[in-house]
This record gives sequence, C-alpha cells and structure tokens, in this order.
Amino acid sequence: MNATLTSGPDAGGPPEFTGFPPEFFSFLRELERNNESEWFAANRERFEAVVRGPALAFVRAVAPGLARRCPPLLASDSKARGSMLRMNRDTRFSASKIPYHTSVVLRFPHRGADARTAPCATLRLSSRMVLISAGVRPGGAHTLGLLRAAIDADRGSWAAVRDDRALRAAFGDLAPPELVRVPRGWPPEHPFADDLRRKSFHVVSELPISATHDAAFVRQAVAAWASAAPLLRFVCSALGLDWDAASAADPCGTKGSGSASRTNAARLAAEATDASEPSGGGANGVVAEPPDVRSA
Repeated sequence: MNATLTSGPDAGGPPEFTGFPPEFFSFLRELERNNESEWFAANRERFEAVVRGPALAFVRAVAPGLARRCPPLLASDSKARGSMLRMNRDTRFSASKIPYHTSVVLRFPHRGADARTAPCATLRLSSRMVLISAGVRPGGAHTLGLLRAAIDADRGSWAAVRDDRALRAAFGDLAPPELVRVPRGWPPEHPFADDLRRKSFHVVSELPISATHDAAFVRQAVAAWASAAPLLRFVCSALGLDWDAASAADPCGTKGSGSASRTNAARLAAEATDASEPSGGGANGVVAEPPDVRSA
C-alpha cells in the first residue's frame, strides 16, 4: 500500500505515520544525481513534505513502542538535535565537498549518554536500501576497553547475548570485527578473540524498501529493536548506563542515573569527538555498517 500522510487525531496536529511514501525514496535518488546546494534550496519544500515529514512522523509513531520495550532509548521529533540526523555534511576536514548526505538516518540513543556515541537503535534509509541496526560504536579507547573487559569478565552473559534466539532471528550474527589481530594485551587464544577484535558492537539487517510503505513498519521496527535488547543491555552495563530502569520522571534524560552513570556519560561525551562517520558495505545478510554518528 502506498503511503500518504494524514492529519493527526487532533485538528491541526502533527501528521500520522502511514509509511514512507515512494516519493521519499525518489527524492533521495534525485539528490544523488543533483547533490548541489542550489538544487536542494530549490527543492526544500518538497524535502520537507516528502522526506522530513514522514521521517518525523515515524519517530513519533515508534516512541510509545520504544518507551514500553526499550525504555532508555530516546525518540525526539525535534528538528534541532532530534532523532533525525542532519542532511548537511560537515565538509571542513573532508576531501569530498559534496554538501548533503544521500541517506536519511533516524537514531534513538540512550538518554543518559552523548547521542553521538551512545548505545542506540538506528534506521538508515537510502534510495537503494533500508538498514535497521542496534548497538554501540565507542568513541575512544577507554569505552572500547570497558566493553572488552566486560566480555572477558562476564563470559557467560556475553555468550548468552551471542546465542540469543530472538536477536539472531532478527539480525543474524554481529557485524564482522574490524581488526585483523586481537588487541595488544589479550591472548590470541581467548574464547571470544573475534569479539575482542571489534571496534563496534552492533547488529544490522537489510530490509526491503517495500516493507516501509505502510504503517505496519512501525511494529516491525520496534520488534526488531526490542530483539536487540540483550545486546543493548550488555553494552549499557559495561559502560555504566542503566538499561532496565526507565526514567519516567526525567523523559529527556537530563538528570542522569546515578553517579556512576554520570561519570561514564561524561566520559562518553568527551570521547565523542573522536568518532568519525562510518561507511557501509557487506554481503550475505551481514552489513558492516555501525550506527551513524553524524550530528543531529
């Protein structure tokens, strides 16, 4: 069923999500061919109507499901630092001066840490594919060390994450490790040597674009992210972030969750500047693309 945006339950309220319309993907395809500031300016009204509008409607639609099944994850339809990451590329230190990203990324980060490197659920939509993912991409050596130490210290819990049936049914295996060798200080024969070679801990699955064209996609997305809860819970525990305790009294996550969480959240924020935007790739159902770290 093709998607259209309809009025919300209240007169004059925000539109409801009924799917990402074909025009959403057509716009991204045209942007790939016309990635220029002048073209984007001339088509901004169309961008707002067929791209940003459905994207923010999706954010509002998944918010109740995330609140029930993944309480620490924050869904925000704010245009400033909300769940929809900015389309403008930061070209200051890049050899490529193409002004715009050609994919739309919706990120739902843990409310207690810096959004750029927090454990999160992510949806990336381009003209050719839809990727749904969950996990964490540490921004620095300290947080990466915490994750490796947690795997070593609690091998049983990590094995349970790796073997979780719901997680594997939704995403398959974790994305392939980035390092060729086990990091210095770890034995090559470690039972989780492959996991110690990771620089990110995430799962990702490619979905058909047709799956996004109606409102049922909301339930599918929330169910997939909920199946990744064992992984998210483990990495949150390793980083000193609460997972099971919802922040009902602090919906925007401004108060933190205890001194340990505040300390680790500050560390995550300090290391966030070390993160760089990843590039994708992969095959056979394992797509080596971690959560996007571009700014909101």
